[in-house]
Amino acid sequence: YDIDIDELGEGNKSLLLFALLRSYAKNFKQDATGILAVEEPEIYLHPQARRYLFEIFFEIVRDSNIQVIYTTHSPDFLATERFDSIGLVSKSPANGTLVKTVSKEDLVEFSKQTGVPEDKTTLENISEFYATTSNYRLNEGFFAKTLFLVEGETEELCLPILFKHFGINPDSSGISFIAVNGKNQIPKYWRLFYSFGIRTKIIIDNDDDEDGNKRASNKNIASCFNTTIDEILDIEDEENIKVLHYENEDLFNQDIFVLKKDFETAFKEDYQKYCEEQSLDDKYKEIYDEANDLIKPVKNSQKGQLARYIVNRILSENPDYKPNFINTIIENLGFNQEDQASDMTNDEELNEDDFPF
Repeated sequence: YDIDIDELGEGNKSLLLFALLRSYAKNFKQDATGILAVEEPEIYLHPQARRYLFEIFFEIVRDSNIQVIYTTHSPDFLATERFDSIGLVSKSPANGTLVKTVSKEDLVEFSKQTGVPEDKTTLENISEFYATTSNYRLNEGFFAKTLFLVEGETEELCLPILFKHFGINPDSSGISFIAVNGKNQIPKYWRLFYSFGIRTKIIIDNDDDEDGNKRASNKNIASCFNTTIDEILDIEDEENIKVLHYENEDLFNQDIFVLKKDFETAFKEDYQKYCEEQSLDDKYKEIYDEANDLIKPVKNSQKGQLARYIVNRILSENPDYKPNFINTIIENLGFNQEDQASDMTNDEELNEDDFPF
């Protein structure tokens, strides 16, 4: 039945307007000109509709001479492979409002300067290079005040819990923990987000194999930061984390946290040491078995969910327990130890302002 436009919700009104504009662009093609400026197109739209509208914007640009400019707080209106269409807006106490863009030429050059062979990255393939592993979760990195790039789901699920246990709310502090699906992907996304001036930290495991994928990933890390595999892998027996700091003139200044073997091992050994020092029963095995019975993982799957359950249970039973390796990471961020929920120290980062994000 017919319905008046005024009876539609605000989201449907927006979609109808953009549908008409898309039709105009398709029919008049190059004769359709002008600038379409939109403020926060995500308002009133479900995630699926947001992503659909994002594609409509690119259809309009592709089929006409219309330029689309929009502001957004939604990762659904960004894509890592379309990085050259992003302008990251931030506020600086010294310089006011700043806009940071990264062109394909910029990222290709930075990639070559940080270990990518000359023949591996070009203007023609750089977007496709990011498109092959793109996902919606990665887009959140563009909105982070501090971005932690981690290998997998375990760190992504567990680190926010541990930060809150230390009195630091990652969301109110503008901190994101984003898994890139493997150590080998760390340099790729570090280059992208670091190029935008986003304060980026890296957490990796020191696991290795001499002839397999882990060794190749460690070589990739070493090549990117101009270091050696041995420096990445060597951790003292009594330690479960070490901090590496790399500088390359004016090119980059980067911290990397290396966990002993993997997150599960680092947490387990730290907890067992705590139990020994406090003369407490070590319940790790008991809680691990309990997690397995509840989650019922198939083979080696759902490691992240298992680890999250274990971390939650151990922290709930031991509210005074604060893992040393997490404390090392938090101290590196510059939080005031007397009031760890306070803001980070002002270190003149590009996206530093008075707001968490």
